[in-house]
Amino acid sequence: DAWLSAWTSYFGAFGLALGGMVQSTIGMPALLVGHSLGGTAAIAAAARLDGIRAVCTLGAPATADHVLRHFG
Repeated sequence: DAWLSAWTSYFGAFGLALGGMVQSTIGMPALLVGHSLGGTAAIAAAARLDGIRAVCTLGAPATADHVLRHFG
């Protein structure tokens, strides 16, 4: 689905930008934490950032279907 691909791309890019900012200021984190859609961004970014050992999400969408039902 094109919409889901765009959604993942957007949050992945957001997470990568945030990860780059954190890395340049304090070094690469080993843990990403995100709430709600920030959790979605953390999950997407973790797959693309070296050194991430864990992701913690709070109230993040459990599945893509959940996101599509509300925003699709």
